[in-house]
Amino acid sequence: MIFLTLFWVFFKIGLFSFGGGYAMVAVIQNEVGLRSWCTASQYVDIVTISQMAPGAIAANVATFVGANALAPSGHAMSVLGAVVAALGVSLPSFILVVLAAKLYEKIVEKKATQWVLMGIRAAVVGLIANAVLFFMRQSILAGGRLSVTWHAFGTPVVINFGALAIFAAVLILAAKTKLGTVWLILISMALGLALI
Repeated sequence: MIFLTLFWVFFKIGLFSFGGGYAMVAVIQNEVGLRSWCTASQYVDIVTISQMAPGAIAANVATFVGANALAPSGHAMSVLGAVVAALGVSLPSFILVVLAAKLYEKIVEKKATQWVLMGIRAAVVGLIANAVLFFMRQSILAGGRLSVTWHAFGTPVVINFGALAIFAAVLILAAKTKLGTVWLILISMALGLALI
């Protein structure tokens, strides 16, 4: 039963998540949280490792989540869970791309198609912003060696200044230099060892 659930959940995510992997990350996080397939901390680690691994981030995240969901059942079941989740998230894209290739020339110039695409672009921005907020809460607004806690309006607020410094450094380097993703990740790893 878990295999059917894994496949169906990731099939729906693959079918209804537009905007690529980062837009899907927030949707996957919501579904994973509902089913307790991993903790929020594990999910952050899964996304981080998935970004460093070759391939599409959504397929990588689905693979890791599928493996994690079935890890208590043994290694073989974990591998099977990874395959089922990856297939579930990838199959809709394959089907939609084949259909889009057949229909693209016929519908691309229509006004209604342009309006639909504009609506999808706006939704993608919202989905990516949601993912950014989730990761901000899990890293910058979390504890660490250089974190400070104070109370604002009766609520404790934690700021991890080490994670905030890494975020700022990578953002500036990405915007101002031609350093590739691999170098930015290596710099972040080194800074993480030093600051967090």
